[in-house]
Amino acid sequence: MDNTKRDTIISRVFIIAVLAIVLPWLWNGVVWVWHWYTAYSASDAKGWSDTWHFIIKNFSIILIAYTIISLQAAGIAEFKFKRRFLTAFLLALLVTPPIMMATYGRHGGDQ
Repeated sequence: MDNTKRDTIISRVFIIAVLAIVLPWLWNGVVWVWHWYTAYSASDAKGWSDTWHFIIKNFSIILIAYTIISLQAAGIAEFKFKRRFLTAFLLALLVTPPIMMATYGRHGGDQ
């Protein structure tokens, strides 16, 4: 068996394992969001307040998850397009917050 065929088999095994882990998480997340959405109507301020407090309480976890997902997306784009998107990702990660703060700071952020 040559190396490319072995690599293909190993990558398929990893993909199946990752899908076996991620798909139930996604399904549970969708079900949770659906139950949350149906439990709180759009006019119920308590539901949105609870959501806001959850986000603030778990902000570091959400930020880490966002960073990891962004790195994975940059890696997939690098493989697909054979370009260096990791540099673009890091640049966007470093440049976007100051630009957003400057933009929203100048406009007052209440638009």
